[in-house]
Amino acid sequence: MLHKKLLEILPLLSRMEHQRWRLFLLSPFFVRSEFPLRLYDYMMNPEPAPEAMQKALAYRYVFSEAPTEKHWSGKIDLLSTELFGLLKSFLGLRAENPDERAQKDLLVLARMYRKHGLGERFDQTIVSLRKFQDQETVKDANFYQRQFLIETEDLKNHQLYKGPGNMPQLDASEHAVERSFILQKLELLMAHAFQNKYVGVREKDDTFDSIVLRACETGLADELPLAKLYCLILKICGQPDQEQYFLEFERLLELHKKELPPEKRYSLMAFYRIFWQQRYYRPADPVSSERFFQLFKSHFEQGFLEVDGGSLPPSFRLVITTALKCGHLDWAKKMLDQHGPEQLRGTKYAAEIYRLFYAEYYFYAGNFEAALQHLAYRNFENPGFMLIAESLLIKVYFETGNELLGFRMKAFEQKVRRMRLSPDYKNLALNFLKCLRKIEKHGWSKNISPAAKIKSFIAGTPAMMEREWLLDKLENGPVQRGIYS
Repeated sequence: MLHKKLLEILPLLSRMEHQRWRLFLLSPFFVRSEFPLRLYDYMMNPEPAPEAMQKALAYRYVFSEAPTEKHWSGKIDLLSTELFGLLKSFLGLRAENPDERAQKDLLVLARMYRKHGLGERFDQTIVSLRKFQDQETVKDANFYQRQFLIETEDLKNHQLYKGPGNMPQLDASEHAVERSFILQKLELLMAHAFQNKYVGVREKDDTFDSIVLRACETGLADELPLAKLYCLILKICGQPDQEQYFLEFERLLELHKKELPPEKRYSLMAFYRIFWQQRYYRPADPVSSERFFQLFKSHFEQGFLEVDGGSLPPSFRLVITTALKCGHLDWAKKMLDQHGPEQLRGTKYAAEIYRLFYAEYYFYAGNFEAALQHLAYRNFENPGFMLIAESLLIKVYFETGNELLGFRMKAFEQKVRRMRLSPDYKNLALNFLKCLRKIEKHGWSKNISPAAKIKSFIAGTPAMMEREWLLDKLENGPVQRGIYS
């Protein structure tokens, strides 16, 4: 078999990337022979050979001769490894930001001037680098890291050619590295604070944490908008009931939106959606649900849910299901048709997950047969999608009065109890099954007292899947009432 990593990654390249990758392989600066290009052309053959014959046929294609020499297999293996190394170099060059690349080139040029004692040229290059920095509106950890490299390079030149004395570059280097460290440390503290809400408090030495937080309290956060936003997230995680923290976070997001790097702004907007949901979203409240949908729709259309040119499955699903719950079926269908499984990131089962999204759409549209046809089961990386697929099947069985409902609910419960899931995931599923059994028994009977207790339990239990659907079924019963007739 040929290089497994190559076979995995080549199909992931876009058509434009394949074109540029081929040009890269034609460059004598990077490639020393024609053989890597010939191997690439063979691997892109639309009709690949059987696995057992791949190496021999590749050898014949690349070297235009039969594999008769003693170590011919090792020769094609070495060539495959070389091709994979070239692909990594190509992807690294493609990933570089053009502006950052220009600054790196200038820094390398400055080092060359310093090495050969061209002081005037060195100073001119450092001035150019500082101009790049002055024009930058986004001041994140990367900005200060670049500033640190510039100042330390100037400091080395001063020490070598100007001797001891006043060295402002020393203070500037310290200033830059402190701010770079503080921003990175705050980002990690913020992530830990959010994580601790779900998995408990971590045990660690918090000496550096305290130093960073004290530095922000003494006014450093006013200089760094990103640090101020991170500190507010820490406060919201610690005191979620304090309205003023959320309102200030909302205000600063809008005020400093042009000063935030895109990837950081997307991350901060994700926190904003979570905090907004925790504060304002009320299950089974049409007004609250509609506001929640409009917020997600706005963020989706502005690209705040975009990751690596696509969307993460949980984020995309939340947009779709929120639209479905609010009755915006046409909009949800349009989004599903316009986007496709190729737009999903971070999963090996993009096609199956996308079929699951369609199954949910057909369920809300009342086409239960189509929902069943689109249901897909895989060992998803995210166990939440297993819960979604199983609960959707149970909901269809409930709505249609399928006689297998009870058996399916028991099987789902056993699967949940046996799987290695967090307590939160297990409680979501088990509470859903518990309530559905109660609804099946008491749901739309004439006895008001049990129904009121069930409603109170569904509405008041934090860990609850399909809360709105359960409340609707408690009040109205299934679409096809065969299970109660």
